Amino acid sequence: MSLVEWFELRSGLLAAEALSLAALKRRESRGAHQRDDFPETLDNYQLSQKIMLEDGKLVSSLMEVPT
Repeated sequence: MSLVEWFELRSGLLAAEALSLAALKRRESRGAHQRDDFPETLDNYQLSQKIMLEDGKLVSSLMEVPT
């Protein structure tokens, strides 16, 4: 495996982990994101989610959407 292929694999795995983390943190169904355990769309749950890499770990934060 070349160095470029290794970096592409690493980036792809990191993106997959970020998507999974974001889906688990969202406690509702909204748009294309549908959950069996949280089937409703909640009006008071209009939050923006930020996924960050801190100290080599992915972390998520939910923030209110500015009106």
